[in-house]
Amino acid sequence: MMDLTQLANLGEFIGGVAVLVTLVYLAVQVRQGTAALASNRHHEMLDAVNRNSTAPISMDREFAQFVLRGQEAPDELDETDWYRFVNFAYGVYGMWEHAFVSHRRGLIDTEFWLAWDGAGRSLWAGPGFRKFWEQERSGHTPIFQAYMDAEIFGSQSAS
Repeated sequence: MMDLTQLANLGEFIGGVAVLVTLVYLAVQVRQGTAALASNRHHEMLDAVNRNSTAPISMDREFAQFVLRGQEAPDELDETDWYRFVNFAYGVYGMWEHAFVSHRRGLIDTEFWLAWDGAGRSLWAGPGFRKFWEQERSGHTPIFQAYMDAEIFGSQSAS
């Protein structure tokens, strides 16, 4: 038969194990919640891109032609169309910047960021988006400017 001290020690040990099991359970729950939030954030970002650029381009032939003209021959746009293209490009760059910052903060997974980065890189190759960046880079966060200048456009835009 156990005396009171032994029972107290056993109770303390069982309590410690229960606390440890609870902490492990909470860590698993937090990790699952974080993964769900990252997935939701990525879905929300894709939905915003679809609403603001993909769907309008897909549904409006004239707008699609305008964007292509802006991407391929920005110097042929008049002042009004260049202004329109700049506003469109701010939205596109803004979503990519959002993905970049979200990834740096751990709010979206690396796999999602790599998809955003790959899609963005295919757009930025054109002269229109390059011209936009050279003129409008100051409208973006310094960390994104550094990334774009180093990884996408080289050091030519850093001035």
